[in-house]
Amino acid sequence: KVGETPNSTTSLIDSISDAAAAAGEILYTTGSVLENLPPPPHNLLAVNADRVGVVNSEDTTEFWPSKEYKAGTGIGFHDRMKIRVTGDNTGGMTALAAKDGRWILWKSSAVYVIGGDGPGDTGQGSFNPPQAVSLSVGCVSARSVVATPDGLMFQSAKGIYLLDRGLGLTYLGDKVEQYTLAGTVVDASLVQNTTQVRFVFAG
Repeated sequence: KVGETPNSTTSLIDSISDAAAAAGEILYTTGSVLENLPPPPHNLLAVNADRVGVVNSEDTTEFWPSKEYKAGTGIGFHDRMKIRVTGDNTGGMTALAAKDGRWILWKSSAVYVIGGDGPGDTGQGSFNPPQAVSLSVGCVSARSVVATPDGLMFQSAKGIYLLDRGLGLTYLGDKVEQYTLAGTVVDASLVQNTTQVRFVFAG
């Protein structure tokens, strides 16, 4: 090959003992570690630090956080870690996001937050129980959720709201109600180097 010196050699040093090589790799479940299961079917997904969270599309009251990600491994789930978000009459979850180390889960007219470090790979420990931020304002379009420096903006049935980083809700849609109450957001983004968030409506 171009750049190679004729008759050059390369040395490879094998630092693994013959006994270790014969034994093979240690099974990842050694030490009572929970086995890796596939996640349920899902349309909602968010990344929170070293975990991935999804909402079960066949039972949208179920939130599935993954096991902690470790370099060199895949993302693993286990049904012992799933969290059911109930306690209201608003049905299943409609949107999902993560902010400041917390999971934010919306229903059509409710907002919940889940905090805490979560369980380890053996299933010991847990997240904090879901706490209701609001039982009157929710999200009607998962595609409307936008992360901003101030918090998360989203479309509710009442218009555009901001869930700030202190978990307070502020209505921001008074000047654009003619649009936000007439259609559903199909895309939204924070415009870089500006103070603008742009929403795209169907139709």
